[in-house]
Amino acid sequence: MKIKRGQVSIFVLFGLILLIAFGFIFYLNNRIDEVERVVKQPYEMLSVENSVQSCFDYWAKNALIKLGERGGVINTTQGFTNLIYKVHYAVTDEKIIFPDNNEIKIQLENYVDENIYFCIEDLLSKENLLGHARFGMPKTNVRLFKDHIIFELNPDIVFSTKDYTKTIRAISEDYDVRLWNILDISRSIIHDAYYNDIIPFEAPKFIDPNLDVNVQLISRDNVMYVLTDDLSKISGNNYFFRFVISVYKNLTGVNMPPVVQEIPFFILGEGKHFNYKINAYDPEGKDLKYSAVTMLFDIDRNGEIEFSVNKNDIGNWNIPIMVEDAEGAITTKFLSFRVEG
Repeated sequence: MKIKRGQVSIFVLFGLILLIAFGFIFYLNNRIDEVERVVKQPYEMLSVENSVQSCFDYWAKNALIKLGERGGVINTTQGFTNLIYKVHYAVTDEKIIFPDNNEIKIQLENYVDENIYFCIEDLLSKENLLGHARFGMPKTNVRLFKDHIIFELNPDIVFSTKDYTKTIRAISEDYDVRLWNILDISRSIIHDAYYNDIIPFEAPKFIDPNLDVNVQLISRDNVMYVLTDDLSKISGNNYFFRFVISVYKNLTGVNMPPVVQEIPFFILGEGKHFNYKINAYDPEGKDLKYSAVTMLFDIDRNGEIEFSVNKNDIGNWNIPIMVEDAEGAITTKFLSFRVEG
């Protein structure tokens, strides 16, 4: 009797082992089928998520770049734009027309939305998935912070074929661009220009040490500010933001003296040719006259200085440069340089 019970136990144990083995084999076959299904997916199903992410990243970066290049207004057909540089005016016609942060946010969102839809549609068409995707109108949300900016894309995008379904969840991109900070400093410069009735060539004294402000007189009536931030990067390059201030009518009724940009210090080599243009404008928009207290050179009617130095000129020079308006108001700057042998 004990032998029979032992035989039964062995058979039960053997059957259990077989059952476990068959179960494991069944599990492996299912896993292999799943792996094969993934491996055999069309190439476009494997790459489509990366393509959508890259597409969103491209247009988000492009939105930031265009915003910086065009003075805070991406669509330059809205008027008030300097036609030479395609940069929007921040001050013109005696008023400030610089957008606030909410308007900046909406512009960035709309620009990405307009382009990402066609980007996704074009991608699906190329990959023969146009009839297999379900997605609503993409909606971008932009969040500005002091030291970075986030772009988020919704809603989900669902791709379906006979054997496979892929859902791309909300996409997010985070960029190290201090746009909030750059806009704040831009508004400080604009505020000073507007309420002081004069355009400063120098940057504000409280300027961020990581932000370089370059001031360019691009015509008699227009000054362009270019802010380049060492801590803001787009594709490895420093981010820059620029805008134009138009010289508007002096509201005080008092004649203002010419505004002249500071002249840098130069080092000249013996026998070298020197050329420099004095950057200046009259707040009332009238013509200026230029003169210098020296026998070394003359200044032409456009503020151009041109001369050559020789061994007799070796040494340090500090030459007064006078700029006079039609009412006789004069602003004096100094051209300082050293001639080396």
